[in-house]
Amino acid sequence: MSEKSKLKVWSRFQVEKNGSVIKFRIQDAPADRKEDVFDFIMTHLLRDEAFHKAAGIVNNDEAKAEFMEISKIYYEEQPHHISICCIDDDSDTVGEIIGLSIVIVSKNTDNFDDFAKQLQIKTKEMKNLFGAAKVLFEYKGSKNDYAKSHEGRGVVVRPDYRRMGIANEFIRLRKSLCIEHSLPMTCAWMTSIGTQKASEKNGWKTFAEVSVDELEQKTGLIFDTRIFKNDEAVAEYRTFISNYYDASPIHITVCCLDDDSKTIDILGLSMMCEFKDQAEKVDLKMIEKKTKEVQDFFHILKVTSDIKIKDYQSFFEGRGIIVRPDQRGLGMASEFVRLRKEICIDRNIEMTCAWMTSIGTQKAAEKHKWKTFYELPVEELEKKSGLAFDVNVSIFKLMYTTRN
Repeated sequence: MSEKSKLKVWSRFQVEKNGSVIKFRIQDAPADRKEDVFDFIMTHLLRDEAFHKAAGIVNNDEAKAEFMEISKIYYEEQPHHISICCIDDDSDTVGEIIGLSIVIVSKNTDNFDDFAKQLQIKTKEMKNLFGAAKVLFEYKGSKNDYAKSHEGRGVVVRPDYRRMGIANEFIRLRKSLCIEHSLPMTCAWMTSIGTQKASEKNGWKTFAEVSVDELEQKTGLIFDTRIFKNDEAVAEYRTFISNYYDASPIHITVCCLDDDSKTIDILGLSMMCEFKDQAEKVDLKMIEKKTKEVQDFFHILKVTSDIKIKDYQSFFEGRGIIVRPDQRGLGMASEFVRLRKEICIDRNIEMTCAWMTSIGTQKAAEKHKWKTFYELPVEELEKKSGLAFDVNVSIFKLMYTTRN
């Protein structure tokens, strides 16, 4: 699916990855790639953008169909601009879409209620989305009385191309779009660390702020369903972990500053569980799970635990590598991965394995010659678990290395 495009090219830039230079191009979306654009939105925006994810659209086929139907009508009637990012092979060919940015032309006379009444929204998930949109509309107000302006409807990049500056470039170019279209202002709700940092970097100002807790109270949605958002779930998880580690041989390695002091300030840690001529001592089926978050967690464990590397009498199984946010990018995770083989040798264990669920740990494992035993697409895991994963990879990998 490609075409020869004469549409405006907004930017060309390049990034080095794994020793190779990748060239990117951001340009107007060609008219005959409309279906590809919608496919990209359905695949990535619904799963990754905060409000669409919280609404739960991706988990209901009827809601997805309704979203597609309303979106097509909306973009037919509403003035808008879609920019896409693709690989720049020094031709006019528009290849595979790897990122997109959507803005609409809004007026300070727009009335959200009037617009919503025109639509007969059926599914609960779409009602969730429009309910959240109404709340945001109230915060936005008149946008300082600009008669017309650009309003963001999403920046999304394919997981395997994230952290390469594409989202930042989309944000930077929105000012150029304003100039091109003779509009005085562009705005958007920035709902991720990446877009917020990109906005600050490019001189954007903050018009309104709303805490996630406040938004959850007003919308009835949960914008982050991880365990730490629920005190009951945190307590339940803590109890389980304490009992689990008492019953199973566990190896924990920590990273701290080497300043010859006796005080240890933990900057990162690596956990592995040891299995040696025995089945797992803790029967996960026998554990009572009370909170929804812990039930979700165990459901994921069930899906992934069915995939096992066999034929080893003894092995370590990873239980997590984590580094404090302010210490990331310094090579700690890579060193933890490297040392897992040394721990195997030291403990006379045949093999060590782990699910690598981030770009960082996957790269570290590849760097240290780990092999991939199984690949699990994130989309497949989302379908099996009914959850949405906020990750920077499209595939989780069960990787391993042996003592020898």
